[in-house]
Amino acid sequence: MGVQLISIEGTKVKMEGTIELSRSMLTSEENIKHCLNETGCIATASALKYLDTDGSAIEIAGSVMRTKGEQPKAYQSPYGEVVVNRHVYQRSGLSVKPTVPWSGRAELSSLQPHCLQNRCPQNWLMVRHEMFNGI
Repeated sequence: MGVQLISIEGTKVKMEGTIELSRSMLTSEENIKHCLNETGCIATASALKYLDTDGSAIEIAGSVMRTKGEQPKAYQSPYGEVVVNRHVYQRSGLSVKPTVPWSGRAELSSLQPHCLQNRCPQNWLMVRHEMFNGI
């Protein structure tokens, strides 16, 4: 049981997964959930890498920031924690900050609200929808 990254071509990620079914539905569902979470983590890591900068200097509000190179950074996703090597930028003498382009911030802000932490991560979108729509 497991998921393998087959290829990344442009904006498409190809993965292959194997799920072991069981005579117990509960065990089968756990195996399915585990495989889908693995798939989500791989896809999330690929998306973060795709959104990362190329390492060139960037200017923000008149201040030039340069990369310290790629460093491992942990991100929380609905599927579990993802660690990705990303370019980290800093101004001279200031703290280190990984860059996430504005286009990726909305997708990366998908952390569960505090009140949903006891819910299953796969259901948080549905729960959020129910909370905001009064269902």
